[in-house]
Formats: sequence, structure tokens, C-alpha cells
Amino acid sequence: MIISVTKTAFAQRLTADEMLEKSKCRTFDCFNDFILPKGFSFLNSGDTLIGNNVNCKTYAYSSDKEDLNSTKEISTKNVAAIIFNSNNKVSIFYRTASKDYYLKLLNEFKSKGFYSYRTIVEKANSQRIHVYYKCKNDTTKSIDVTSTALELGEIKYTLYSFALSNDEFK
Repeated sequence: MIISVTKTAFAQRLTADEMLEKSKCRTFDCFNDFILPKGFSFLNSGDTLIGNNVNCKTYAYSSDKEDLNSTKEISTKNVAAIIFNSNNKVSIFYRTASKDYYLKLLNEFKSKGFYSYRTIVEKANSQRIHVYYKCKNDTTKSIDVTSTALELGEIKYTLYSFALSNDEFK
């Protein structure tokens, strides 16, 4: 008898379609009921004040499994969040350390009509690059795609995040 054990190479992931659909959520339960069965666990929640007195409520989740495809030296868990702000704007946040999946997700968004219109490079303790995208088919949607180069001792890695905003209900 041969028994084989395989490791999951990929942590739980979100697709562009899922992110676009869940950006229509108006309640915590809408996102929570979607994300938990996908293999994410509740991480934390918090209130934030940004910009011109805009209050934000964030609910964050971590993938139950590590993304073993992220980098050879370090395993990370993917993070997803929904952010509600007092201007009725909803944002879906997703972060991964897998460059392959980052590129796949970025191409999914591009195939849906998103195009880049601005790039900002920040240099502090790490290098962070923001590329902002608009959707030619739906002006209420935009994405801030960020790559952040980090170091953990001798190990260098990059985190990629997508912050999809939906202004449809403003």
C-alpha cells in the first residue's frame, strides 16, 4: 500500500471577481459569511480616522494555511479585510507574498478594464511602490496596488497588496 501526503502549496486566495462582488457588501455579515468558509479566520477589527474626519471600521482575516509558494525562505499567510467608511465607501483589501499570484490577480483586474494612471514610490525603512488603477468600465471602482520590499534578517521578501475601493454607494 502506498500512502502519499501532499502539502497545500497555496493558502486561501481571492479572485478579482470575488473582490469586486464583495465590495458591494454593506454589512460585516456579508463579508464574514463569505470569507470564513474560504478558509480564513477572523484576525481583528478596529476603528480608524483618516483624511477629512472620515471614520473607518476595518475587519481583518488571516488565511488558515501558509502560502508556501510565497518565497523559498519564509512562509506567510494571506490577509483579507473589508473596510467600511463613514462616506459609504467600501474597500476590500487582500495581501499576499506570492509574486506569481500577485501577477495573476493583477492580470484578472486588467482583463476587467482596470488601467494604471499613477505611480508613487516611497522610500523609508523599506521601498513601497503604489500603482493606482481605475476601471474604464465602472468609474466607481479603483485599486491601490502596493508592493513593499522587506527584510527579515538576511531574508528579503516582498508583500503585494490590493485595496479595491467601491464608491458606488456614496
